[in-house]
Amino acid sequence: MKSPVYLSGPITGKPNHNIEAFEQAESALRGEGHEVVNPITLHDTVGELPWSEYLREDIASMMGCRSIVLLPDWGGSRGARKEVEAALGLGFEFYRISDNGGVFEVSESQVEQMLASPLGGKKETILEEAQRHVYGDRNVDYGHPFDDFSRTGRMWGAILGMPDIPPEKIALCMATLKISREINRPKRDNRVDGAGYFATLQMVAERREENDNS
Repeated sequence: MKSPVYLSGPITGKPNHNIEAFEQAESALRGEGHEVVNPITLHDTVGELPWSEYLREDIASMMGCRSIVLLPDWGGSRGARKEVEAALGLGFEFYRISDNGGVFEVSESQVEQMLASPLGGKKETILEEAQRHVYGDRNVDYGHPFDDFSRTGRMWGAILGMPDIPPEKIALCMATLKISREINRPKRDNRVDGAGYFATLQMVAERREENDNS
């Protein structure tokens, strides 16, 4: 394995941004004497900037590397897939970390086959896709659901000539909108968004509890 080594794997939508998996991989590789570029440590904050800004910095940091090590579930990450595409063009050596922590080399043709398959060959469930959106890019773009839905509730209340609509009810109304669209024309996007709105309802409930206890 040629050093420096770049770590690539899923961050967006993973609990705690998958930091523990990146740290474990970095520690193991450094223990073998490799210089490691860990994208998690490149940024002062994780999950607060637009996804494209993180990808821009990560791709730039790859330029001095010679090998790329792929963490489990890398194929389900948009960013990791972009990094792998860049690594192919740069002639990197490819390695994978198995679920039990072992590291093994993979060929360019194997990597290309995994890229050709949707999400690296593993079909994402609607719950996994909803989680990726709710806790990832959309959370960054829209802000926390409690704040986003509170703003919406004030505007809906003004339009309807009634008091502000609580954020919990906004989440429920948006979920019913997706149910209506699913009845009219069933498709995956409706089901993903429906699951996502119930996830935002939970986030609103958790923020409400935090506010009540503060």
